[in-house]
Amino acid sequence: MEDVVRYSGIDVTGNIPWGTHFCQLYQTREDLIDILVPYFKAGLENNEFCIWITSPPLSAEDAREELRKALPNYGDFETEGQIEIKPYNEWYVKNGVFDPGKVKRSWMEKLDKASNYGYDGLRISGNTSWVREEDLTSFVDYEEEMGKIIGNYKIIALCSYSLYNYYISHEFIDTVIKHQFFLIKSRGDWSLLENRQEKMEEALKKADKHRGRLQTVIDNLPVGLWIIDENGEIVLVNDIATQIFGAEVHSLAEYKTFKRWWADTGEEIPPEELPLIQALNGKSLKEVVVEIEKPDGTHGTHLISAVPIKDSNTKIIGSIAIVQDIAELKKSEKYMQELLEKEHRLREKLQISNLELNRTKNILEETVRKLENSNADLEQFAYVASHDLQEPLRMVSSFTQLLEKRYKGQLDEDADEYIDFIIDGAQRMKDLIDDLLAFSRLNTKAEEFKETNLETVLNDVLTMLNSFIEENDVLITHNTLPMVMADPTQISQLFQNLLSNAIKFRGNRSPKIHLDTEELEDDWKISISDNGIGISPLNQKRIFNVFTRLHTRQEYEGTGIGLSICKKIVQRHGGRIWVESEKGKGSTFYFTIPKIK
Repeated sequence: MEDVVRYSGIDVTGNIPWGTHFCQLYQTREDLIDILVPYFKAGLENNEFCIWITSPPLSAEDAREELRKALPNYGDFETEGQIEIKPYNEWYVKNGVFDPGKVKRSWMEKLDKASNYGYDGLRISGNTSWVREEDLTSFVDYEEEMGKIIGNYKIIALCSYSLYNYYISHEFIDTVIKHQFFLIKSRGDWSLLENRQEKMEEALKKADKHRGRLQTVIDNLPVGLWIIDENGEIVLVNDIATQIFGAEVHSLAEYKTFKRWWADTGEEIPPEELPLIQALNGKSLKEVVVEIEKPDGTHGTHLISAVPIKDSNTKIIGSIAIVQDIAELKKSEKYMQELLEKEHRLREKLQISNLELNRTKNILEETVRKLENSNADLEQFAYVASHDLQEPLRMVSSFTQLLEKRYKGQLDEDADEYIDFIIDGAQRMKDLIDDLLAFSRLNTKAEEFKETNLETVLNDVLTMLNSFIEENDVLITHNTLPMVMADPTQISQLFQNLLSNAIKFRGNRSPKIHLDTEELEDDWKISISDNGIGISPLNQKRIFNVFTRLHTRQEYEGTGIGLSICKKIVQRHGGRIWVESEKGKGSTFYFTIPKIK
C-alpha cells in the first residue's frame, strides 16, 4: 500500500498515513466534538468515504448537527452519500448481540463501496461507551484484529473510549494499547501519546486518579444524587440515594413502581410528573417535598431538587436530582409547632400576669415614692431636731457646770452627785445629737463624687487619730490603697469610725490593725482587721442598725450610730459592708467600692 499521508483535521495529530489506527480518551461530550468534528470535516473535504458510529453521550442526530455547524454545505455531502452516521445499536450490536466477525465484514463492505464510488479511501470512527466492562476481554481481540486489517488498507480509524465508563483495569489498558497512539486531554489541551505501554499506563493511572477523586466526592456527598441520560436511563446513583430509598434501584422504570405522593396535597404523583422526568423535559424544580412508600413498607419524606443537564448548545442531554431525607426534620417541625402553640398559650397567660405585675409595680413605685418622701422628711426632721436641740442642751450643760463650780462642796453629797449626773447626761446627749446630725447629713450635706486617693484619705485620718493611737500603743499597717470615685469627706468618716472601733474594742493586748486591698472584677474590696475582742456571729448583722449597742456605757463609750453611718456611706458609693469575726479572736470589716470606669 502506498505510503500516502492524509490530513487528520486534528491539530495535535497533523498528517497521518493510510492504515493509521488510533484512539481518543475522553471525559465529556465536548471532548468528542473537539476531536471528531474536525476529523470528519477533513475527511469529507479530502474525498474520503466517512462512517461515524455514535453512542452516548453523543447521538447520531447530535453528530449531524455539529457537522452542520462546521460545514455549511454538509447537506450536500450527506445527500451524495459520502458520509453515514449510525447509532451503535445499528452497527455494533444488533438484536442485543455483538458479533465481531460480522462487524469486521461490514467495515470491509464499506471499504469496497468507497473504492467503487471513487473515493480515495475510508475514514471511520466508533464510540465504545456501549461496551460493558465485563465484555472488554473479548473486545481486546476485536481491536487487535481490526488493527491488522486497517494496516493493510486505505483506512484511517479513530476509536473513542470514555474514561468514566471503566475502572482502569488490565483489560482496558490492553484494549487501548492495540492502537498506534492515543489522544488525551491534559489541563485543557489535547496531547498525543505514542503507544508505549509504560507511558500509557501512567497516563491512564492519572485519569483513574481523577475519576477516583470525583467518585469519592460523589460517594461522600451528604445528599442523594440521581443522574439520568436523555433516554431516561440511570447513569449514576450514589450510596446515600440508595440508603434514602431503602433499596437499590437499577432503572427508572423500577423507581416508577414505588407509591409516592406530594407531601403538601397528598395527591399521588404520576410517572410523568416525577422530578427527574420533569427536569428532562426542561423544567427546574427546587425543594419539592415528596413522600414515598419504601420496599419494606415504611414511609419516607424526601426533599428533592431537579434540573436539566444541557450541553454547550443548550440541548438537554439528561437530568440530575438532589434528594434529602427530611423525615427527622419534619418531626422537628411538628415538635417546633407544638412548642410555638405552647408559647402562644404562655404568652396569653403572661399578658394577664404582666397586667397584674404592672399594677403591683405601680403600687410598689407609689409606696417607694412615699417612703422616699417619708425618709427625706425624717432626715430633715432629724437634722432640724438635732440642730435645734443643741442650743437648749448647751444652756443646760453650761448652767450645770456653773453650779458645779460655785456650789460644789457647799451642798450635801447627794447634790454633788446629782450635778455630776446632769453634766454626764448632757454630754452623752450632746454626743448622741452630734452623731444623729452626722447621720442625717450623709444625704443632705453630701458632696459630689470625684477621683479620690484612698491612700491620702487614710493618712489624713491617721493624723487626726494620732493622739488616740499613741495613747493606746496601736500598730497600724496597710498595703497600697487604690484611686476611686468617691466623696472624700464621707470616706474619711468611714475610715475614722472603723479604725476608732478597732482601737476602742481592744482586748488585753496592744491593738494591731491591718488594712488590705483585693481587686475584684468591677470593685475594690477593702478590709480592716484587728486583734480585738471580736463579735459573736449572732450580732454581726445587728451592729449595723441605728442605736445598736452590744456593751454598757460603763464598758465602752459610744452612741451606737457609728456603724450605721459606715453602712450608709458604703451604700451611697454603690458598695456593701459586712464583718467576719469570732468572739475573742478579733474582727475583719470588709467593704467594697466600684472601680473607676
